[in-house]
Amino acid sequence: MQKLRKKQITLILYGDWYINFLQPSPHTLDLNNLLLRYNLKHTVHVPTRITKNTATLLDVVITNERKSVNYVTVVDLGLSDHCAQLLSMSIADSSHVTYRTNKRQFSEANIQEFFQLLNQVTWQEVYDELDANTKFSNFIDIFLYCYNTAFPMKTVCVRDKIKTNWITQGIKNSSKKMWLLDNKREQEL
Repeated sequence: MQKLRKKQITLILYGDWYINFLQPSPHTLDLNNLLLRYNLKHTVHVPTRITKNTATLLDVVITNERKSVNYVTVVDLGLSDHCAQLLSMSIADSSHVTYRTNKRQFSEANIQEFFQLLNQVTWQEVYDELDANTKFSNFIDIFLYCYNTAFPMKTVCVRDKIKTNWITQGIKNSSKKMWLLDNKREQEL
């Protein structure tokens, strides 16, 4: 935690802390003191687990970036007896990630150059060698020289779009089924 604080990294912790933040207790006091020590704050203030007899705040969102939090809302998705927490924060555009990588370009011109380089090789040192291992080593050396000359490694910047459609049809179907079962259960009560 100390290292993260020094680097000024935004920290967001989601989860079921198994401590009811709505009910004062020694555990709640200890956890709140620990959060204060690291300038962290829980942002959910309404029950996240509601049953017929109880309403508890077990699932919280904890962050060190309170200024960037637009809102936090609790949503019953019908997937569990716990509600989901939806956090909206103002952050820099992170829809694209840029990184450097090494690539080879296999253009038509490079392929033709590769064939020309291979055609210019006499291969005599491969034919003249009697030892199979040395023969193979000579072949690989010549081949890789031609390959690396025709298709040199180049460092390029790549911008990848982060995939955001992680909610699959299976998750949607399960959520709908859970929601229908939950509604049916509530009607029977």
